[in-house]
Parts: sequence; C-alpha cells; structure tokens
Amino acid sequence: MSAASSHTGALAASDPVVEGVFRQCGIVRAYDEEELLDSTKALAMLDHIRGDRICVVASAGGFGVIASDYVESKEHGAGLRMTKLSQRTIDGIRAVAPGFSSLGNPVDLTAGVTDEMYDQVLGIIGEDTSVDCIMMSLELQPPNITRRLIEIAKARSGSGKTPLVVSVFAGPRTDAVIRELARANVPAYPNIWRTVRAMRALYLRGRYLDRPE
Repeated sequence: MSAASSHTGALAASDPVVEGVFRQCGIVRAYDEEELLDSTKALAMLDHIRGDRICVVASAGGFGVIASDYVESKEHGAGLRMTKLSQRTIDGIRAVAPGFSSLGNPVDLTAGVTDEMYDQVLGIIGEDTSVDCIMMSLELQPPNITRRLIEIAKARSGSGKTPLVVSVFAGPRTDAVIRELARANVPAYPNIWRTVRAMRALYLRGRYLDRPE
C-alpha cells in the first residue's frame, strides 16, 4: 500500500475509484499476466458477447457443476448467469441425448455421448435466444468420442450464431488441441476457471458496447 501511495499513480490505492474509471472507459481488468493473456485471446477472437446468460455443455456431470458454480458465484467466480433453456431447446436435446442425461443447464451428455450427438446439441442450443454464450467442455476421453469433436467445435464456433468458448480436457494432448482451436479462431483454455473468466471478459466488453450514449 505504501508503494502505491507514493507512486505517481496514487489512485491505485483507491480500488473502487480505479474500478469505476475502468468501467466507464470500457477497460477489462486483469489481476495477473495469465488473466491478461486469456482475456486478450477471447476479446481478439470473439470481441464480446451480448449478455451474461451462459449455457454449459459437458459429457461429465462434475465438470458441468463446477462450471456452473464458477459462472454464478460473485465471490469466487464470474458473477454471470446460468440461463434457463427454453422448453423447445430441452425437447430438442431430449430427442438426441441419452435418456439419463441432464437436460437442464448445465447439459450433461454423459459418457455415452457421440460426436454426432454433441454436434446436434450444440446446434440446438445455438438457436436458443436465451443463451448469450455456450461453454463447451471438450473431453476426448468418452469411448465414442473422436478427434472429429475438435472439428465440430471449430464449425459451431464459426457458424455466426451463439459464441462458443471451449474448456479442453484431453490429457497430454490438451495444449495441442488448444493451439489447433486457436488457429481456427476458437478461444480455448486448459481448465474450467480460465474458460469462465474469459467469458466474463467478453461480457464486460459487451456491456460497455451496449451502454447508453
């Protein structure tokens, strides 16, 4: 604190003032170099999302629950919202997902997921106007999943509809998959928290762009 107070940027000691200035100027705040780079990647690739309503899609229920906590918690997460999917969306997911899947939000496609099933579900959710951004948990471990799921993520992200941010769980291949998605302009991260935090940066940018003149 003494170092900040003696510096030419003495207002750094007054965090609420700094936060207010950043908000008015449309600055997305980062607290360390990792958050800075993660936010920069998301903003460079997607620019913004129009609101804070998030849908999480995973093939492991635990990942979906953790992501939901990070999305909604104001103390330990991003302070965004897990959106309520429309009945039409839920019915569409029910028609293609395993009968024991969780059809709400987060959507749990279970270990019985296939590439085609994941593709169809992403398409259905992408048509739901109550969803501002989809968090896709890309897991290559389920037995019926192949590398085609990476191509599906690329295609769905580039479809021009609901923005897609990806959390990658691919064991030793994780970094390679993230780089491959980046080449296709898809923001992807190696854990859930960094993915959610990137969506928060996109939301803050969108909120600033939507401000009254």
